[in-house]
Amino acid sequence: MNAKPKFGKSAFLLIGALFFENSLFCQTFSYTDSSICMVNYWGNGVQYAVIRLEGTTVSGDNFNVIPYPSFQTYCFALPYSWDQIDQLRLTPVQDDNFLNGVSTYDRILIKRHITKVEPFNNPYQHLAADVNKSGFINGLDNIELMNLLLGIYVELPHNTSHIFVPATFNFPDPFNPLITPYPESITKDSLVKYSTYAFKAVKVGDINGTPYNLLPNSADTRASQMLNCPEMNLETGKVYQIPIMTSSDCNWYGCQLAIQSIPGNLEILEVIPGNLPELDINSFAVDKNHVVCSWAYEHTFAMQENEKLFEIRVRALKDAPLSASILLNNSRIKPEAYDYLDENPLPLGLNFISKTDRQLAGIGIPQPNPTTDAIQIPVVLASANAVELFVYDLTGRLVFQQKSWMEAGAAQITIPASALSQKGMYQYKIAAGELQRSGTLIKQ
Repeated sequence: MNAKPKFGKSAFLLIGALFFENSLFCQTFSYTDSSICMVNYWGNGVQYAVIRLEGTTVSGDNFNVIPYPSFQTYCFALPYSWDQIDQLRLTPVQDDNFLNGVSTYDRILIKRHITKVEPFNNPYQHLAADVNKSGFINGLDNIELMNLLLGIYVELPHNTSHIFVPATFNFPDPFNPLITPYPESITKDSLVKYSTYAFKAVKVGDINGTPYNLLPNSADTRASQMLNCPEMNLETGKVYQIPIMTSSDCNWYGCQLAIQSIPGNLEILEVIPGNLPELDINSFAVDKNHVVCSWAYEHTFAMQENEKLFEIRVRALKDAPLSASILLNNSRIKPEAYDYLDENPLPLGLNFISKTDRQLAGIGIPQPNPTTDAIQIPVVLASANAVELFVYDLTGRLVFQQKSWMEAGAAQITIPASALSQKGMYQYKIAAGELQRSGTLIKQ
């Protein structure tokens, strides 16, 4: 980029650069005297950035700033002729690709910080978590990040995608860095020969400093955790309720996924959340072709095989198998679950189970238990059958009984709050053909 500023006039230039490797140090290039370096607080370089240089010129020279992609540093060089600019101000700018490095895992980390389960341990995490740039970290930041993941936002309404802080800046209180202003540029009276201008980049919303993807990723077809849903033949015009379930016992902090309908096969009507903590209708974005979910919890939640995450109500637009009508979509967010607080999420896949597969059939655990209200018991049948439920108090007195007919598939059996009229312990038994389950209920 060339510029020919007039003497005594204030001027600025925007210089684009691409960086390739991670290092906290810039090199001094043989043909120049100064350089600029930008990495994030975990040592990963910024994929694309623009440097805004402002100052007052003292000559009318042409200035050529050459981005210098180095495989050792995140640097580019400033020719020595830049020393002709007085009162120099360097301000990095990066305000696109808002989803880069962001996942539901970051929402989990924010929740754990807010609830003091695991507070942040460096000031840059605070800056990344202040998603709405209010100067405080609270549930509103988590909502902003969730809306970005769900596609409700394409960019953050109150913040840029990156914040840049001079690397030499020391936060007065590293454990509460948002209480005092922090600089976002470097100002010098004039360019200093043989100098390095270093910035630490904070990707807003990226709490764990996920490495940047410099090249487009191909679709990740690995799946270390499958989700089950029943295979069925859809008939034109009929409405179906499709459960999305775990395929095995698991302990998750949360998950994210997007389900897409095949155009012309079916339309999505609504989503019904399962009985998971802090999973509600606001955890989803739904239109006629997509369901996107971002569920985050500050603790692990134990789930059994065939635990229902949520259900999707759909209307068939043509006769077709369900497996030919919906699929997992990873074009915006990767389908993944988080069973450990590390950087190795479980890729999710979708498995269609036939009605005759006995492995699908089962009776789940009552939820919630203990309870102050009604209790739901998930039931999955491989074929239509009668379902009988009995609830007894500790004296053996029958306090609730229900018999119903269930078609093949998944459903919920409800024990109303009125059936457990007194606080204390109850015994239940539920049976559907060869399937049986019994246990204790606690009313608080």
